[in-house]
Amino acid sequence: MRVNQKAWNWLIVTASNDLQAAAYRSLLIAREGSPLLASFERWQVIPDPGGQRVGSGGSTVFCLMEIASIIMQEAHFPVDSWEKLEELLSSQRVMIIHAGGDSRRLPAYAPCGKLFVPIPRCNESVAEASGYSFSLFDRLLSDLAQLPAGKEGQGQYLVVSGDALLLYNPNEIRFDFSGMTAVGVSRPLNECLKHGVLCADVDADARVRFYLQKPTQQLMESTGALLNSNHGLLDAGLMSFDTHFAIKLLQSLNVEFGSGEKLKWNNNFLSLTMEKGLDFYREICCALGTESSFENYLRSVRQSGSLWPEVELESLYKGLQDLPFYCQIVSWCDFLHFGATAQLISSAQSLVEWNSKRMEETSREFVLNSRVRSSDLLVGTSYWIEGCQIESQLFLEGENVLTGLSIRKEQRFPLGCCLDISEGVQLNGNSCWFIRPYGVDDSFKESLKGKGTFCNLPLKEWLSKSGIEPEWVWDNFKEEEKCTLWNARFFPALDNPADYQDWLWYYEPEKAHNKPALIDRFLNTPRYDCSTMARLVDLKKFHVRRLALNGIGEDRITNKTQNEK
Repeated sequence: MRVNQKAWNWLIVTASNDLQAAAYRSLLIAREGSPLLASFERWQVIPDPGGQRVGSGGSTVFCLMEIASIIMQEAHFPVDSWEKLEELLSSQRVMIIHAGGDSRRLPAYAPCGKLFVPIPRCNESVAEASGYSFSLFDRLLSDLAQLPAGKEGQGQYLVVSGDALLLYNPNEIRFDFSGMTAVGVSRPLNECLKHGVLCADVDADARVRFYLQKPTQQLMESTGALLNSNHGLLDAGLMSFDTHFAIKLLQSLNVEFGSGEKLKWNNNFLSLTMEKGLDFYREICCALGTESSFENYLRSVRQSGSLWPEVELESLYKGLQDLPFYCQIVSWCDFLHFGATAQLISSAQSLVEWNSKRMEETSREFVLNSRVRSSDLLVGTSYWIEGCQIESQLFLEGENVLTGLSIRKEQRFPLGCCLDISEGVQLNGNSCWFIRPYGVDDSFKESLKGKGTFCNLPLKEWLSKSGIEPEWVWDNFKEEEKCTLWNARFFPALDNPADYQDWLWYYEPEKAHNKPALIDRFLNTPRYDCSTMARLVDLKKFHVRRLALNGIGEDRITNKTQNEK
């Protein structure tokens, strides 16, 4: 990794709540002193207030307010006007990585968050991990730190999502424009309809005419957003804006100067953000563009799900509409998502292929942060083994994701079956091991009434085959739309992690019909839902295990509780 010493003033990582923020802080503390963080003067983790999800736009605003308040307090003179504040903030270069989320599609890594999911280390330009497991964050930060600066003397605020790794040519990007600049890439229409789309004059000065969030094909056609009959300019989720843009955003939301050299936000815009969320790409970006109008803005945000009242939307639009908006079009860009269980193997494969510049398909067999006594103990294809110790034969029928296991006697996992084991404490304070069997395509967001699945079967079918009653699993079992795999008490807390074998019948639920002992064990064992488990897993032990398997002692894990820098 080429290190540009202190090229950035701030690294900001956002979190969805205080618990997740504490986890992120511990992971960043473990990286202090590493080349990875050498490009940043200081870092901060900023959770959404009160654990209330406020959207990417709301989170960005709270980050800007926090940075501004700190800079104001460090100034040697009163900062009592927007002009003075803009002058101060114009010297700052800030990177904001949005990483709030429950990891409901990636439950095995809920303790560390999607941003810190382990990935293969296959790029020699990335600094060697020492005292921590190499993760998506490390690769993402290494790439982002090398991006070009904004216009001299105007400050730079880079906003990016932390659940995907973008592969592109950074030499094709400039950020020295006024206002905001987005990175775009030509993609098929079916992808554009699910994300943000830029309508830009690609042959002129790269000015954006419209920004559309999750548009219909008809809207893309009517605004001229179609590059041809089946492609559009997809927003890659990499935004850079200057200080003037940041100030105008705060002013448009009626952020004010408060006492004690701080900014305050206490009005109807804050109430709406807390209640309905403020999406950066919807309520904010859709207001921009040379041909934007309030009519088009209102249509676009409503179509993509905005619940804000029209009066406040009009006020926000008027505050932002004249800000310059540019785009930088890259010739190619791959999106490697590590936000769902099924994406672990496929995205890791794509990452290895991209780094090795191979045209042919590479192996889909990944073993990370693990110790395997002998390579011939692993029999199978297409698997992800992470944080495991393999001492005996392990047969894998494909698309298997195993994390945190110790295999000490012969074991087989059927096609698409996954298992993770984590050490933690029960609600009564007793130490335990949480056991979570599930299917590779299970979405922990989907409900009993909807498309929810468990161990690769529809939830209702799984319950019917096993004989498990819904009231044993959900308190609100009569409200099927609220019964999801995320809040289902399916997962046992055991004294001995080797007893996970007693719960592998989940993959074949019909076995429980003929074995009353399985139902008895189910009813008499403490069981937890994923939401509760995420709070009770011991994060330090989660990482100590992985470092130990990599031959790094526990003393390399710091347990400092200092404030973030």
